[in-house]
Amino acid sequence: MRDTTDGSIMKNILHLSWPTMIAMLLHVGFNIVDAIFVGRIGPKAIAAVSIVFPVVFLMFSLGVGIGIGAASLIARYIGAKKVKEANNAAEHSFIIAIAVSVLFTIFGLLFAKEMFMLIGAKPDVVDLAVKYSRWIFGFNIFMFLGMISNNVLRGLGNMKLPMIGMVTGTLLNIILDPLLIFGIGFFPALGVEGAAIATVVSRFSSAVLMLGFIFSSKTAISIKPRDFIFKPIFIKEILRVGIPASLYRSIMSFTMLAFTKIVSYFGSVAIAAYGVGFRIQSVVVLPVIAIATAVITIVGQNVGAKNFKRAEKTVWISVKISAFFVFLISLILFSFPKLIYGVFTNDPQLIRYGIGFLRIMSFSYIFMTVSIIIGGAFQGAGHAMPTLVVNMIRSFIFGIPLALFFAFILGWGLNGVWVGIALAAIISSFISIFWFKKGSWKR
Repeated sequence: MRDTTDGSIMKNILHLSWPTMIAMLLHVGFNIVDAIFVGRIGPKAIAAVSIVFPVVFLMFSLGVGIGIGAASLIARYIGAKKVKEANNAAEHSFIIAIAVSVLFTIFGLLFAKEMFMLIGAKPDVVDLAVKYSRWIFGFNIFMFLGMISNNVLRGLGNMKLPMIGMVTGTLLNIILDPLLIFGIGFFPALGVEGAAIATVVSRFSSAVLMLGFIFSSKTAISIKPRDFIFKPIFIKEILRVGIPASLYRSIMSFTMLAFTKIVSYFGSVAIAAYGVGFRIQSVVVLPVIAIATAVITIVGQNVGAKNFKRAEKTVWISVKISAFFVFLISLILFSFPKLIYGVFTNDPQLIRYGIGFLRIMSFSYIFMTVSIIIGGAFQGAGHAMPTLVVNMIRSFIFGIPLALFFAFILGWGLNGVWVGIALAAIISSFISIFWFKKGSWKR
């Protein structure tokens, strides 16, 4: 366990963020490799996976939200030197995760086809999407257990063990992907289903490894099922932060679904371009999310210790570090969009759409940095509602209306969608700064 209420702020940020950054780099690297392999099947395969992705992101959002609620509560208990309460918070977070995963399994297996058709998938894409998604829905419990385990450890200030779990799962996924997609050696050629199975196996391996760390009592907390006593107060405290955090990311998922629906008017190739672009965007925000994860722990521990000045200083230092990384990556994306999209596909129309995406979106990424870091600070302090509200404003007040306005009313077409998304991100960053400076998170 690392106590972040003392010592160099810069060292604490870097110490807690680098393991997460490495793990997420490999994880996002897998997503990129996965898209490359699927892209070799054809544009329809990319479109199918892109249609499923917003729904998967919704599951991921809820898992991350519950995990953030647990991490925030554990960090505040650790900062206040209440280890027993931290144990109980961890135990109750697993109960919530299992319940949510069961609901997703039932809903996904029953209504996948109807859901994808509603989003805008064409008939020739729907069947591929259903084949891919049934594996993801059927075994999503491993994703939830893995994410909760990671966040329990992060709440303790231990970022290295989550890194080990994520690296293990990601490397296994990268190895299995080509074997199961193309049928190398004695493996059958399963196409998009092979990509889904590889994902399930990797999540299972990562979850088992993380649970092994936690239940082995080698961490600062000790989870023993025989000592568990159910107390609704812990569920309430986890959900108090977790629900807004989940809704924040769920709104992102619903916004992605809405944008996918808008993009679908321009055809399946446009959907594929949006799906690839979102994966590239994941690389851009990778260091930011890693640092924001550290911010949740650092702010949580310092708020628990009533050291608000140190918590605030941590946020602005984190913004500066993140902005530096994002500026460099955005510069590369703006300068070489054709080369970057060419890695995923040789389809000229898809590449043309992708060039527009990167050229326009690269202007907004540095503003996304501010919103992500400040959002992590609010969540670490146990005030997740501001992050939720800002995201709702970005999505529903600006994002979707602006995308429709530029795309159809002004007639800018697909590029108009990208402009709407970018402008919404820029506006919401200024709202985040204003809200954070008000200081409501200190109460």
